[in-house]
Amino acid sequence: MATESGGVFTGTYEFRCKNCGSPLDVSPETIVAVCSYCGYPNWIREDLKSEILIVPAMSESKILEKARERVSTDRDLKKIKNMISLGKPYLLYIPYYFAKASSGAEYWGRVRVRMRKCSGSGKNRSCSYYSRTVTVSGYYGPFQQYLYVIARRGVKAFTVNALGHYYRTLLLGVKA
Repeated sequence: MATESGGVFTGTYEFRCKNCGSPLDVSPETIVAVCSYCGYPNWIREDLKSEILIVPAMSESKILEKARERVSTDRDLKKIKNMISLGKPYLLYIPYYFAKASSGAEYWGRVRVRMRKCSGSGKNRSCSYYSRTVTVSGYYGPFQQYLYVIARRGVKAFTVNALGHYYRTLLLGVKA
């Protein structure tokens, strides 16, 4: 257990799940530790609690239902629907930040426009073409959307390695 010496903690501090009491794997950059035993999200940084959305895990049956729904509605997946076999879901926890971004652009330019002018009707209809250079300007936007940014430094490498390992060992049968 940790002891305090002059405002500085010495030794180790063990974090435990608030739901089941199991030990949590916590690093200095951890904001939320999801219990590996019960799946409960434990806030390590309470001050960031209002800024983070945690989506609860779905059951395996719900995940398979959503996957089947996606296969039947996706334009490309429908083409190979008969070749797809869904097995046991492989779940990964990937924390993301949602950053609200807005943008816009001011533009100005000269454009050469080709126009057609017609008069008359039926067999008496005649058309002539002429070109003109016009100046255009304006503002395009504003646009607002949320950007998804991986929340922790090690997550990208961890998830890519985990997916690669899963693909190699479980799908291809390659021994690591």
